Amino acid sequence: MFDSTAFAAHRAAAEAARRANDAILIAEARRRVAAGLPATEPGPDDCIQIGDYFLDRRQPPDVVEIVAQTVRAEADFRLTRAIRAARQRIANGTHSQATKDHMAAYADDGDDEPDPPGPAGEPRVNRAEQPAYGRNAQGQNTLRADTPKRSSALRVLTPTDCAASVPRGYIVKGLIAPRDLFLMVAKPGGGKSALAPSIGYAIAQGQPVFGRRTKPGLVLYVPVEDPHGMRQRVHALKRERGDAANFLIVEGVADLFSAASPDPAALLELATDRRPALIVIDTMAAAWRGLEENEGRDMARVISVCRSLNETGTAVMLLCHPNKSAVSDGIARGHSSLNGDADVGMALEWAADGGAIGVRLTKNRNGPTHGAGMAFTIRGVRVGTDEDGDAIYAPVADEIEGTLAAHRKEPTANETALAILTGLIASEGQPLPDGDGYPPGLSGVADTAWRDECDRRRLSISDVAANRGRAFQRAFKKLLADRAVEARDGVVWIPRPDA
Repeated sequence: MFDSTAFAAHRAAAEAARRANDAILIAEARRRVAAGLPATEPGPDDCIQIGDYFLDRRQPPDVVEIVAQTVRAEADFRLTRAIRAARQRIANGTHSQATKDHMAAYADDGDDEPDPPGPAGEPRVNRAEQPAYGRNAQGQNTLRADTPKRSSALRVLTPTDCAASVPRGYIVKGLIAPRDLFLMVAKPGGGKSALAPSIGYAIAQGQPVFGRRTKPGLVLYVPVEDPHGMRQRVHALKRERGDAANFLIVEGVADLFSAASPDPAALLELATDRRPALIVIDTMAAAWRGLEENEGRDMARVISVCRSLNETGTAVMLLCHPNKSAVSDGIARGHSSLNGDADVGMALEWAADGGAIGVRLTKNRNGPTHGAGMAFTIRGVRVGTDEDGDAIYAPVADEIEGTLAAHRKEPTANETALAILTGLIASEGQPLPDGDGYPPGLSGVADTAWRDECDRRRLSISDVAANRGRAFQRAFKKLLADRAVEARDGVVWIPRPDA
């Protein structure tokens, strides 16, 4: 029920919002600018929630005024709503005398808005003669004047449209694609800062990563945690693999979290200018200092900075520590929104004997999550001597073949092709023809049907049809050579084990 206390509170809120522009307001506008978001007005609730953090920050007058107008409008709306409710109660005869007394202070000039009294001794302000908050005297919207109306991005696709879609491309085939958010997760000392520069260096040189093809491109490595140590690691990589002009270290980034920091905008400007294939941020904890990682609002700012970089076409690799409550799952520590938004998750885990570090994909929008064949060791490379004449070593990651015993073995292409053929014969096989060269009592399928099924089930993850066809032919020839399959006149079958 509307009473004098609530009514007075609404009036006080409106007046306070009109007087106290600068402290409450600037926060959201600055946050949106730092995150690269459109410069539209923020909601007043968002401003109030984070306003205290910016009490000591001086902001540009235009930013103050834009956000101030928004909060004024919201306070005015709430006051208007309360007054209209009070008028309705008076009209219905359900009001209190206090409500009627307070409402007597407001003039009703026949317009839709209540008219609050001015200061003591001054006449009331007639709202009918004043432009509404956020509008000028001509009634034009001043809050969104610089923001063009956007059209909807909705699209409706048929299965045929989907089949004709252009592949998203790759940076590392089946592992990293343009505009990806890639999380590399490991405990401190778990090999992140050895493997990440190794992957970046390979991309810069156009060399394979764990046997996967790469597209050469510029790599920007942001070593927030240990810039000097990363210089030594890159020195070691140059000694081992030669120069890589497209691998650049970006130093000086200290704070990607604070809305007042110039670093997010500077990094975005660099990415826009250079158009790198990959940006590596080492590490999230160091780059977003002060981050409350379990708070969704804070983690949203991490995602926002990364996704604004993605808009330039680059992939972002973020080095993270694992969730304390689920270390074995290889999930990045912090609010679940980070893992949910990421495109790829990679967990690094030491083998039981400590001899190698296994790589396990916890999420992969570019291919299967099998981590077999992805493991590496860390080796020290001498990069110089210190002032006492002792050798200085820097770690580099050496990829190794095979997988760790603790990891599931990924089938080879030959094994996968054979398994596909076995299932195809079981479901669609026909008895082999009678005659020379055909064993009695067996079934087979057309080799073209086998080829098409292998293509459908992605025996090869290549986005080029000719490459997928060659992968099938290699598997076919190897299985024929091993007598795992037999073929004649376009028909293929699996021979008896005793044949």
